[in-house]
Amino acid sequence: MLQMGSLCEALGVLMTLIEKPSSDDLGFMTTTERRVLEAFADGKTRSEIASCLRLSVRTVGHALTSAKEQLGARSLAEAAVRFRLALRD
Repeated sequence: MLQMGSLCEALGVLMTLIEKPSSDDLGFMTTTERRVLEAFADGKTRSEIASCLRLSVRTVGHALTSAKEQLGARSLAEAAVRFRLALRD
């Protein structure tokens, strides 16, 4: 099991490998995709997101997949990081 220090180091390395998107990259996302990805980045589950936004779990899944592809991410975790980095612009 990873220790906290190792986990932080690994996250730091990951952050340097991820190309920082600009806020313009988020402009192609729909409002729903942005809201869903923001909730996901905040740590909410698909079910929680669906309930909060009054969407079906399936719609949440589609929005996450679309947002991930638009950001050029390989995983939803990477998409969440890219989303947060783009908001820093």
